[in-house]
Amino acid sequence: MRRRRTPSTPRVAPVQLTGLAEAHPGDLDAGVLLESTRLADLDLPPANLAGAELVEVALDAVTGDDLDLTGARLREVLLSGVRFTSLRAGRGDWQDAQVSGRFGVLDAQGARWRSVMLTGCKVDLLSLRGAEVDDLLLTDCHVGELDLTGARLTRVRLEGTQVGTLEAGELRSEHLDLRGATVERFVDLGSLRGALVTAEQVAWWAPALAEALGLRVVGEP
Repeated sequence: MRRRRTPSTPRVAPVQLTGLAEAHPGDLDAGVLLESTRLADLDLPPANLAGAELVEVALDAVTGDDLDLTGARLREVLLSGVRFTSLRAGRGDWQDAQVSGRFGVLDAQGARWRSVMLTGCKVDLLSLRGAEVDDLLLTDCHVGELDLTGARLTRVRLEGTQVGTLEAGELRSEHLDLRGATVERFVDLGSLRGALVTAEQVAWWAPALAEALGLRVVGEP
């Protein structure tokens, strides 16, 4: 008999940073190395940090229209209470990152995320399309659209998190835990095979499950 695998929880821990030097908007540039620095209580103009490397960096109560982290490498980074209309993080490499705040778009298409926490975030569009994600925890978040199309997920959990639309086409996942999620609408629900859900969720999502299975729900003959 094939043994059932025990679900694994995300391997994440809060980011704790001390002894940081104060940075300035003029320090932000494409390809720059930022290490052991902090930006706080700023309204940034559009900032280009594409290809940059951030190590032990904190952004605290920073706001702006556009932050470009395309292809950037983040290690032990804390984004706390930030607000950005657009945070572009496609093809980035994030490890040990913690994020809270408000985003119009958080675009991490094709990114590599390891040990990432999103806590109390409100995001209109969170795109992890084509991303590789190991150990991600979303807690008390509101996500208008969560795009997981073509992503590969391992040990991902949603706790107390509301999702408007969840797109899951061609998703590959292992230890995906949706028991703490409220999802209003699914696109390609069949790609969530193996995800952990509750009996109450199955009842709530019954119409979407029937559609995914190609069932025709009709009245009694």
